[in-house]
Amino acid sequence: MAFGQRNINDAYLWTCEKDARVAQTAINNISASGFKDKVSVIVDSADTVLSEWDVNNKLDLIFMDANKSAYKRYYDIIMDRELLHSHGQIIVDNVLFHGKVHPHTSQTTQGKSGIAAKLHEFNKHVASDTRSSQVILPLFDGLMLISKA
Repeated sequence: MAFGQRNINDAYLWTCEKDARVAQTAINNISASGFKDKVSVIVDSADTVLSEWDVNNKLDLIFMDANKSAYKRYYDIIMDRELLHSHGQIIVDNVLFHGKVHPHTSQTTQGKSGIAAKLHEFNKHVASDTRSSQVILPLFDGLMLISKA
């Protein structure tokens, strides 16, 4: 909702949620907030939304906070299909995953180990991709800011 509070007349926000019950809660909250004319909830997976997005409708900002194990796939779809506007940005949440993404950090649970390994792989993948430049901010659980190169 913080994005919606900016007074930008031509801004529009799309969000995707594959769980219909969670999506309905989001729709109800958006309607109650007064932003229903500025925000749409797409009830589908991020994979499907990104894969079927109209490539002529370029996006200025993409905020990724979804299935952490699929971040690399989402990033590749965005970059391969050129979904970002020329000065578009991707903000990725949780890229430090409780400080467990470093390969020498001891892991406490198998679930965290799997997710931490996937996030470490994602971070390395983006860092080596010449199509973008990026920086990781050690805020909260780690934010990666990605710009088209």
